[in-house]
Amino acid sequence: LTIANRTRSKADSLADKLRAVGHESVKSLGFGQLDGSFDLVINATSTGLDGQVPAINEASVAGAFCYDMLYGVDTAFCRWARKAGAGEVTDGLGMLVGQAALAFELWRGVRPQVTPVLKTIRSRLAGGSA
Repeated sequence: LTIANRTRSKADSLADKLRAVGHESVKSLGFGQLDGSFDLVINATSTGLDGQVPAINEASVAGAFCYDMLYGVDTAFCRWARKAGAGEVTDGLGMLVGQAALAFELWRGVRPQVTPVLKTIRSRLAGGSA
């Protein structure tokens, strides 16, 4: 597991916490030190709020599953990752709806189906009327 952050000390701090609970193979880097390719890249930065993408090498996402914690019609990170040759790209809408379904189940004892909800929200985000 490699954790990269704009601020190296924040990546180090998170990696230290993971190592403290038994995850010895965690590596921490600043974005500028990120090199190589990865199987999974999760964008958890706020750069997408301004239509930007993290300052990482395109080769790092080639063939990877890329996940953006932000969601919307098509996030800047998702567009960038597809252009960079990512294997699969998705945004955080599924996580949002999944968390809502779990909360609903805790409160009501019934777990709603997430697929129809995702389809409706995606359609509405794209300007549809579903």
